[in-house]
Amino acid sequence: MNIKAKNYIALSLIYAIILAVIVASFLLIPFPKHTVSWIEFGFAIFAILASACSSVLAIANNKHYRGIVYGYPIFKIGIIYAITQFFLTILICALASFLNIPVWACILIGIIPLAVFLILVILAQTARNNVTEIENQGELTTKNATTFNIDVGGLLDICGDPDLRKTIARLLEEFKYSDPVSSEDTQKSTNPCGISAN
Repeated sequence: MNIKAKNYIALSLIYAIILAVIVASFLLIPFPKHTVSWIEFGFAIFAILASACSSVLAIANNKHYRGIVYGYPIFKIGIIYAITQFFLTILICALASFLNIPVWACILIGIIPLAVFLILVILAQTARNNVTEIENQGELTTKNATTFNIDVGGLLDICGDPDLRKTIARLLEEFKYSDPVSSEDTQKSTNPCGISAN
């Protein structure tokens, strides 16, 4: 079993325990359960499940530890949402014991944190995708330059013409000490005057 599968199992167990504790507490503690209490309880259950999904999203499709670091904001957003909704549920259940809270107000109180949670997860995932794409482009460019360097070295080994060998050797030297950039924009920013290195 790989590390990612173990992480999924650990997350599933943790959230299953939290969910069981919340359900048992709500059902076993003897307090008057009104309509708004059940609505907020439903939002609390949904918040736990949404937090679990965000945690899975945070560690999904990560080929290296940097990806897990980039996914941490998504994990954190899910945890904060679940905790916020949990305390809102406790507050509404307590207030419903001696106040007549309208159902529409209770639903609105549950929808607003959910909307904020979804927006933040979308923004965090978009940012992670952008950073990952930039890194992948840089790695691809470096890989291509390395491969070309090896190919030129191979040409030098099989070339028998002394003059051509000197030319290939100079080319190989240029590539050996070159610093490949990930895009033309990066090249322009590092050389704003357009001055040639040659």
